Amino acid sequence: MTATQNQAKNGGGRRPLEGIRVLDFTHAAAGPFATMYLADMGAEVIKVEKHGRGDGIRHVAEYYVSLNRNKKDICLDLALPEGRELARRIVAQCDIVVQNFRPGVMERLGLGFEELRKVRPGLIFCSISAFGPTGPWAERPANDISLQK
Repeated sequence: MTATQNQAKNGGGRRPLEGIRVLDFTHAAAGPFATMYLADMGAEVIKVEKHGRGDGIRHVAEYYVSLNRNKKDICLDLALPEGRELARRIVAQCDIVVQNFRPGVMERLGLGFEELRKVRPGLIFCSISAFGPTGPWAERPANDISLQK
């Protein structure tokens, strides 16, 4: 199939998630990988990185660039009220929020689903965690490599 035929088949080249805006609070692997696919499919993904540090995988440049392709980037200090307020203002213009902090972190920051849906009714809120939101290991941090034993 030629590129022209492929574009015609896919509605003139329009990607399926064009017009969708995602606020990405993810880091490390699973979260950035998920939002990478959303960006690849046309969503406008705005990645939030920690002020003064960025994403913890920035030191592995190829990995970082690969997982964060097609994304916009903003640094916010979520420890400060001003940073959290700016995050809420951005959420008000988004369709989806994706985060992969340990369960309870977003709620402690005042950025959990219940709080954010007040500023953006209809918001889709995706939480990714190693062991799920409940249970004896819910609060444990982990990533792929720590689970491969």
